[in-house]
Amino acid sequence: MPRLFLFAIRGQVIRAAVPRLAVGGIVAVLSSEAAHTPRYGLGAYGASKAALEASIRSWRNEHPEARFASVVVGQTFPTEFGDGFEPDVLAAAFEHWGRHGLLQSEFMTPEGVAGVLLATLGTALAHPEVGVHDIVLRSPSAPVGPAPATAAGQVAGGGRRPSDSAPGTRPPWVTGADPPR
Repeated sequence: MPRLFLFAIRGQVIRAAVPRLAVGGIVAVLSSEAAHTPRYGLGAYGASKAALEASIRSWRNEHPEARFASVVVGQTFPTEFGDGFEPDVLAAAFEHWGRHGLLQSEFMTPEGVAGVLLATLGTALAHPEVGVHDIVLRSPSAPVGPAPATAAGQVAGGGRRPSDSAPGTRPPWVTGADPPR
C-alpha cells in the first residue's frame, strides 16, 4: 500500500503548489498503463494511478490558470519498479502479462522517456495557449503474446498476434531467468 500513501502526499503537495505556479505553468504527473488496462498483480497500483488521473481532471476544472498533464508511461527498464516484488512473483506477473498481450517485446529506457518528456513539456511551456492534457509513452515494439481484445472484440495495439512477433523477443526474466533489479 505504500504507493497509495504516496499518492495522498503528492495530492497535498500539488494542491499546495498550484497557487505558486506561474500562469500557464504545467503540473505533470506520471501515471501507468495499469490505470487503464488491469494487470495481474497490480490491482492497487492501477487503482492508485486511476485515482491520480481523476484528480488531475478535477484540478484542470478547479484551476484553469494552470495546465495539468497526465503522463501514462509504459514498460520502462531499468527502473526500481520491480524492487518491491519477490523475483518469482515478478516472473509470474510478466508471464501472465505476456500470455495476455500486455507485455512489450522491448522496453523503453528511463533516459528515452525523460528526453521525450523534457522536449514535449518544454515546447508546451513556450506555448501557454496550448493545453497538454494526456501524454502516452509506450514502446513501439510488438507485444509478446496475443494482443488484448477491446470491449467490442477488436484487437487492441495494432492487431498484433503472437505470429507477428519475432521468435526470442521475450524479455529474459519472463522465460525463467531472474527479473531485472
